[in-house]
Amino acid sequence: MLKGSGAKVRYIGRNQLIKYQCHPTESEAMEFVRKNTTIPIPKVFGVYNREDGSQDLVLELLPGSALNVTWQTLTLEEKSDLVTELAGYLLQLRCLQPRKEGFVGSLMLGSSYDHRLGGRRFGPFESIADFHKFVRRGDSMDLWNFDKDVTDVHNKSDSYVTKFTHADMSPESILVKNRKITGIIDWEFSGWFPEYWEYTKMYFGWRPYRGDFYHEMDKGITTYPQELAADKATLKVYDIWSYDIDRPRRSVDEGKWREWDVAMRR
Repeated sequence: MLKGSGAKVRYIGRNQLIKYQCHPTESEAMEFVRKNTTIPIPKVFGVYNREDGSQDLVLELLPGSALNVTWQTLTLEEKSDLVTELAGYLLQLRCLQPRKEGFVGSLMLGSSYDHRLGGRRFGPFESIADFHKFVRRGDSMDLWNFDKDVTDVHNKSDSYVTKFTHADMSPESILVKNRKITGIIDWEFSGWFPEYWEYTKMYFGWRPYRGDFYHEMDKGITTYPQELAADKATLKVYDIWSYDIDRPRRSVDEGKWREWDVAMRR
């Protein structure tokens, strides 16, 4: 059921599993989504608190196989139908009302975790502008004048709204049986993020087999091509592990950036 986000999992019986050492924000998000949407997610049968602040979760084992396993066996029509179903669930998430306008962080207004931004928790942020500054590792916008996508996106931070976001909506997180979605799993990255984050995060960790998945998704949901380009640009300069140190490993250097850009295109 779980694709493996670093958490240890043990199956108990035929219909349950234990997911160990989860952050409390994961169970909070799952219960919130279950109560406020029709999205199929695992029931939380039990929560056991550890001394280190983490939790062991007893979860429902949902039927089905991960979409990355079954995607290539589906017809074009079946793929389109699944994407339409998924788009409806994403719309439900995006209709949830934020607890605080412009806030970026976990469901309950705390810190977040996302492997796109390193291996430790970050935030919360009172505004999307503050979040964008974190993505730039504190670098001034003046240092990004050579990249129109980054300057356009980060200079219009106030024009975005925050949406509740799963933030890992890859085929590995989607369970399917009989050509229907039976579950959306792995909610540890979820929280209130800029409206484009769900879209750009789908493209993080690109895999060849996801090519037509992206193509179908682009036909069924709101797309953010410039925001995706900006995210890719910042990722070239600040690798994910740079977020795990207290000071930026390097600041933007236009000449080096162009060297990296050429290398990435080879």
